[in-house]
Amino acid sequence: MKRLLFTILGIVLIAPPSGAYLRNVRGRARHIQQADKAGITLKQLEEMFAKMRAETNWDIDGEMVWGYFFTDPNRSKLDRLAGHLGRNGYHVLGIHDADDKSTQVLHVERIERHTPKTLHQRNTDLSKLAKQFGVESYDGMDVGPVKKN
Repeated sequence: MKRLLFTILGIVLIAPPSGAYLRNVRGRARHIQQADKAGITLKQLEEMFAKMRAETNWDIDGEMVWGYFFTDPNRSKLDRLAGHLGRNGYHVLGIHDADDKSTQVLHVERIERHTPKTLHQRNTDLSKLAKQFGVESYDGMDVGPVKKN
């Protein structure tokens, strides 16, 4: 599993070994779960949901903004995948260099309602889609509350 740095209130932290952590993205807290080579297990997702219920005031059983990440050093592969995901209801936030510049990262989002089981199925489907498009990896997801206007 990759080690990511993130910032909360200006303090740089390193993701714990579990791969799950909270971070501030575009002015709102986000919970991150990063996939490893074996994928994210249902048990990890159940623990993630329990942790979010205990540590946030989010309605995790309601609609949330779910972000999904894919990596590949070849941007054109990510462009093709982004087009497909965009045509299938995902909001494409963009493709950017990874922090260490070793690869490219595609970030998409969709407002969805999930349980650990439905999210596990979504992760399985996205991992298969990454393989179908020849993308190096489906790298995990993040979640945050839907921004109220």
